Amino acid sequence: MSAEDIYIYRLKEGAEIDKDYLEKIKANAVLQDAKNLALRYLSYSARTKREMERKLKTYDFDEDILGEVLSFLETHKFIDDFSYAQKYVQSKIRSGYGKQRLKSELFQKGIKRDIIDEVLGSLEEDPAEKVKEILEKKIKSDDIKEFNETEKQKIYNFLGRRGFSYDEAKAGIRLYWEERL
Repeated sequence: MSAEDIYIYRLKEGAEIDKDYLEKIKANAVLQDAKNLALRYLSYSARTKREMERKLKTYDFDEDILGEVLSFLETHKFIDDFSYAQKYVQSKIRSGYGKQRLKSELFQKGIKRDIIDEVLGSLEEDPAEKVKEILEKKIKSDDIKEFNETEKQKIYNFLGRRGFSYDEAKAGIRLYWEERL
């Protein structure tokens, strides 16, 4: 128990405490420990509500404690799934990822579908233009005039793993060749 707790609960050495008051003190101490663990976990990186909940469950806190900690974190804006999704998408878009992959990754992180749809819907990126930029970085040689079937398949597979649909990849490849010829 910290000196702060001793002061808050007005504890004195040798004083008697009834059981209910002792249980209240213990419950508050557990709550404080859970909050401290959560804040320490957040100090490394931003987290979603679901990620935080999973982490706290590994410490076997009661559901009531989990709910209180998550509520505290949301109220004080330590966790905000909408803000997290916006920052995550902006970061990954710069790295050359498409909407499909972003949607999947955000869903795996526990972001709700309506938030995902809103964040991805607000993107102003042209997928074909993004594909063209990726191809310009990936294809170093200016001597290539056309892709053979194996190369095409590799490029479509690569773009698919990056989260671009077949139509987006096709439009981006077409744009790439239009600018080169």
